[in-house]
Amino acid sequence: MSDLSQMVVTGRIIGGFDKEVGKIGMIATVKKILVRKKIKLELSYDRKITGQVLEKGPVIVTVNHPHQSDVMIIMAALPDREDFFMIAQSTLLGLGKNIDKHIIPVFINEKQIAMEIWKRWKVEIFTRLHSHKRTTREIEKEKNKKSVALASAKLDKKHMIIIFPTGGSGNMRWQAGIGHMIKGAKNPKLKIVMADIDGSSSWDYFRLIPGVSWLFPKIKVRFSAPIETGKLKKFEAKEIALKLETKCRKWLEN
Repeated sequence: MSDLSQMVVTGRIIGGFDKEVGKIGMIATVKKILVRKKIKLELSYDRKITGQVLEKGPVIVTVNHPHQSDVMIIMAALPDREDFFMIAQSTLLGLGKNIDKHIIPVFINEKQIAMEIWKRWKVEIFTRLHSHKRTTREIEKEKNKKSVALASAKLDKKHMIIIFPTGGSGNMRWQAGIGHMIKGAKNPKLKIVMADIDGSSSWDYFRLIPGVSWLFPKIKVRFSAPIETGKLKKFEAKEIALKLETKCRKWLEN
C-alpha cells in the first residue's frame, strides 16, 4: 500500500507541515504558508456579527468546493481557532497525527463516484498514492453515521465544523449529511455561516511557486449572515439540506 507520508519527498513536506500544525495549529500553519508565498485573500462579511460568530461558535461553515485548493483557502480565511474540525474524505487520514485531529472522515463520496473521469484525475492519483483499505458500502455507511454523530457532539461543545455540502462539486445537490448533523446537535445557539470562494482554480497549487502568485487572479471569500438552526430541526435531514441549498443559491444571486 502506498503512503504519501512515507515517501522521501512528499513525506518530508507533509511531515514538516504536520509538525508545524502541532506547534501553532492547522489554521495558523496554512495562513503562514499563504503569507510566505504572498497569496492574498480578500474577505467580506454580509453582517458585522458574522465575524464574531466565526470566532467563537458553535458554528457550521458551509463552503463551495469546485477545486482542491479550496480546503486551504477556507482555512486561511477563518479566524485562528484550535477547536475546528473539517468533514473530509477518509483518504486524507494518515497524513499526520496533528492533521488527523482536525478531520472527521467521510467514507463514501457520492460526488467522486458521479464525477467525470477527466475531472477526477487528481483525486484518483491521490487515492492510489495514499490509499486505505476499503470495506463494503454498508460498513462505510455506518462509519459515516458515526462521523455525523461525532460532528454533532463537537458542535454541542461549541466547536466549529467546516463542511463542503455538495461533496466537492458546484453542480450537485447538497447532501443530507448537514441535515443529520443539525438534527443531532443539541446546542440551541448553533448557527450556520455560508462561505463562497471566488477566483480559485484547478491550477492554484502553482501559486506556491515563488514569484508566480501575482499571475493568478485575486481570491475572494464572502461570508453570509449567520443562520439560526432552531426552526430547521423539525424537518427531515434531506429537507434541511434542500432548504439550505435553496437559501445559499438565493444568497449567491444577490
